[in-house]
Amino acid sequence: MPSIKEVVGHAMALHQKGDEDGAAAVFEKLLKAKPEEPMALEYLGLRAIKKRDYKTAVSLLRQAAGLPNCRPAVRLQLGHALRDSGQLSDAADSYRRYVTDSSDPAGAVTLAEVLFDLDRMQEAESILRQAVNWKQGHVKALCLLARTCDVLQKPSDAEKFRTAALESEEDGKLTALMKASVHLDLGEPDQAYEIAKDAANCLYGDDLITAADGLDLSALPALQGTSPSGMGVPLIIASGDPAYVQRFAPDLIRSVNAQSTGTDIHIHVIIPDADGAPPALPNDLPVHTMTWENEPNATRVTFTTRRFLRAASFMRTMDRPLILIDMDSVVKKDVAAAKTSLPDFDVALRYQAEEILLPQRVCGGFLTLMPTSGALAFIDMVAAYILHFENNGSALWCLDQMALLAAHCSFSANDSPRLIQIVEVPERFVDWRRHAADSVLWTTKGVRKALPK
Repeated sequence: MPSIKEVVGHAMALHQKGDEDGAAAVFEKLLKAKPEEPMALEYLGLRAIKKRDYKTAVSLLRQAAGLPNCRPAVRLQLGHALRDSGQLSDAADSYRRYVTDSSDPAGAVTLAEVLFDLDRMQEAESILRQAVNWKQGHVKALCLLARTCDVLQKPSDAEKFRTAALESEEDGKLTALMKASVHLDLGEPDQAYEIAKDAANCLYGDDLITAADGLDLSALPALQGTSPSGMGVPLIIASGDPAYVQRFAPDLIRSVNAQSTGTDIHIHVIIPDADGAPPALPNDLPVHTMTWENEPNATRVTFTTRRFLRAASFMRTMDRPLILIDMDSVVKKDVAAAKTSLPDFDVALRYQAEEILLPQRVCGGFLTLMPTSGALAFIDMVAAYILHFENNGSALWCLDQMALLAAHCSFSANDSPRLIQIVEVPERFVDWRRHAADSVLWTTKGVRKALPK
């Protein structure tokens, strides 16, 4: 009869050959014979995380973490499972035990991010200072420390950490995007886009103005289906490829009907072949309109950006507010009522000063455009930015967010010749991690999508 060490070795050999199912079967058999085998509990717990089966993952990893011979990394993985299942306080406790045992600066940063979501900023500051001591020039920790000091009203410390981040010798694309966000915090948007140009789609300064002035939407594919009315209540617009629409549109449409009766809902489908048809949605869905286009050259980036181009086109014939959201959203509160709580504006968006990666500074999952010339100028700049990179075949992920950020910076600049009222909405308007009771939109993918219900 093989020893436990031999059985574990066999399972890991299968894993290294790419046979994860075979490895899992070996560990499941071992666990039946020895319910407290730490490697079996850990492996099957990690497998459950990959499957987004967080309940099983938490159960298995908690058992493993309670054993005297468990590896420290088990508590890190348990923290991930707790975090992704919405149990943030328990996740913080697990991460803290891991950091205490390992002195891992990356683990400390992960703990700090959860503490941010729990509004425990002083604890976050303490753990981040430890991370910087453990690893000098840790750009992510330095950027997060600067953000923490902003919240705690320690401006001199915040400036010190931003300077240290820029002076760090760390490199790489993610590091460039973090350093670019520091330039943005320092009021240097052109420098931010310059430093990020090898990691993201960057268009700024005179080139951006020229692109916006020359916007041409005539080459968009023909629009088919039922277009929304040009007049009426605020119109929510979401778009995606056929599979994504089929998966998420029903829940979105039903949530609008149940929670936001003061708005209409329009779905736009991008079909990535010349002859494809739109998806068949359930017959019992509440009232909505749907259009589609056949775009053989569509990529996954196109599916995220096309609603902004269509909004620029719609605004030329419509006289109603447009609210652009992600397809994988559900509405939790009346969107129209939430809009009226804001001061007068042309454009309302979620600016995320807390985010340390440049593309994430503006949330792509919420944008409201009023039927004004200012809002039209804003969405035209966004559309021109997107088309600049789509037309030359260099569009990258997060292109929509980079375009929104560039337009926001351009129209918010002190020397901007065009006056546009841009309102930055509070975090509750679009929630993707806090599970807040007062959030207007919940937007995320997979199992977590159902958590706030």
